[in-house]
Amino acid sequence: MRYRTQIARKLRQEQTQAEQHLWEYLRNRNFRGLKFRRQHPLKQYIVDFFCHSHGIIIELDGGYHKRGDVAKQDYARDFHLEELGYKVLRYRNHMVYNEPHHILNDLKRAVRQQKKYAQHKKQTTLTPNPSPGGRGESEIILSTKTLSQSDRERLLQAGVRLVSYDAISISPLDFQSAKVIPHAIVTSKNAARLVLEKGIQVGNWYCVGDKTQSFLAKKGQQVVEKAQNAFDLAQRIIKGYHQNKLVFFCGQSRRDELPNELKKAHIPFEEIVVYRTQLIPKKFNQTFYGILFYSPSGVRSFTTKNKLESPTFAFCIGQTTAQEAKKYTDKIIVAKQSTVSHTVASTAQHIRNTSTWN
Repeated sequence: MRYRTQIARKLRQEQTQAEQHLWEYLRNRNFRGLKFRRQHPLKQYIVDFFCHSHGIIIELDGGYHKRGDVAKQDYARDFHLEELGYKVLRYRNHMVYNEPHHILNDLKRAVRQQKKYAQHKKQTTLTPNPSPGGRGESEIILSTKTLSQSDRERLLQAGVRLVSYDAISISPLDFQSAKVIPHAIVTSKNAARLVLEKGIQVGNWYCVGDKTQSFLAKKGQQVVEKAQNAFDLAQRIIKGYHQNKLVFFCGQSRRDELPNELKKAHIPFEEIVVYRTQLIPKKFNQTFYGILFYSPSGVRSFTTKNKLESPTFAFCIGQTTAQEAKKYTDKIIVAKQSTVSHTVASTAQHIRNTSTWN
């Protein structure tokens, strides 16, 4: 007998009170006629509850799951299982007693979301080698940034399976600058944030993207010019602000369009690097219907170990990110506004408009 099977049997005999409580809702096909198994061996793991027909996993966490090392292990495990097409629902034990309706509502939604998984399960019993190009398996969306719960829900409600990871990390640098800057250029929210955290007073801001403009406005800053990409911002500065003393705050991996255009126009500016972008490449052994990119660095990180090509769509937060993605594919959709939420909304809307299985 396999070792994991022995462990699973032992865990079934030693269920926690929370597991026993939830099992009453799931056992004997009590929930929508679906068969759930408890303490079920799956890949290299043992999951608390598993619905084989729809690929749904439910995990209940005790207090020790709050520990940093355990939480990281849980995240890596959930990431791996969702990458394989399973849907993981994870809850604290107290929710079983205090909010069972919340768990059951999530489960209803998961059943709808995994309808395609269930259909594929049936098909593979008849067709051992389904075409990877068909629309059955392709509606898996990859986000190159960990999303908020509301943004995750927006995508999941569109009927797709979501895989997410952080493709880059930002490390602030100890930079030197004057305390008062009359005119500052930034092409990212990170640069603007670090300048303000340094206590630097800026009179006028020139920025790229709605996200950066919104951030500065909330901080009470004056944005005199905003463009959707670095090239357009450079042209606006050349046309109307070339006589100002300009400081360009940027990341170490910044794109060349803006500084190159200012140099060609013989406009002097000081460049100060305020952060370093570190790529976190990850290899994926599957084809995604679409990938959400939030920065040019995110595109570079993904393409370090993966191909970005048709039929995969690149959903981009803005024109600068789209320009990077265009090096690899022409299947690009740009958000109407340069924010994470608008990128998610554009993706969800595209899925709904093109889906034939909703």
